[in-house]
Amino acid sequence: MASPFVSCEDALPALGVFNFYAAMTSIPLLAVPLYSLWLAAQLRVKRRARVVHAALLMFLVSLTGLFCTNLYQHVFGGLWAFRLHEMMAAVQALWNTCMLNALRRQMGHGWAVDEFVGFAIAAAATVAVISAGQLRPAWQEPVCGTVALLTVPMILGSTGYLSWMDSRAWWLFKRSLTGLMLVQLVVGVEPHLCAFAGSVYYHAVVDHACIWLFLGGVALNAVHLVCILTEQSPDA
Repeated sequence: MASPFVSCEDALPALGVFNFYAAMTSIPLLAVPLYSLWLAAQLRVKRRARVVHAALLMFLVSLTGLFCTNLYQHVFGGLWAFRLHEMMAAVQALWNTCMLNALRRQMGHGWAVDEFVGFAIAAAATVAVISAGQLRPAWQEPVCGTVALLTVPMILGSTGYLSWMDSRAWWLFKRSLTGLMLVQLVVGVEPHLCAFAGSVYYHAVVDHACIWLFLGGVALNAVHLVCILTEQSPDA
């Protein structure tokens, strides 16, 4: 099976790197999840919020893994790198959903399963996604597609529901939603721009800027919502 399209740099590897310019901007992009992970690690939580905090950390660790596989994909290319990145996208979505479910449970906002049950489901689903990618590569695409189908509505709906009463959370939600729409747009048009001069810089600059807007907002809002639950300063 041929390698899927990644960027307009695919046909022009430089200095032994599959997507040289995209790889270069992927390095500072790692600060997006790492900064939020650092903030989350500083939180002091009471017993009742420990599952929420654990789910937040798992989400941010898996999000960091997603950004690392993005870098790996741009450095090495190939079908395996693409599948690894797709797998991590599904894993971080599972843990984001787990965290939001635990938040809803703790805050008493709408229906939610028990946070311990939710954590166990996310862990089991993570094993299933990784196993599909490793043992049955043909299953990975339908498995990851099913995860997206089940988690994306929950993530968007729950984040918006939990955010609208807090000005900073609502602003971060709108930032991430804007970023999501821009990512869909710029990724969709990229294959049609490769004939134009300067298109080799498109993914490195435009795509990655939109990813910063989107997932940077998601990560910061996750930490902020847990801060609201634990009554700590979101800027701590």
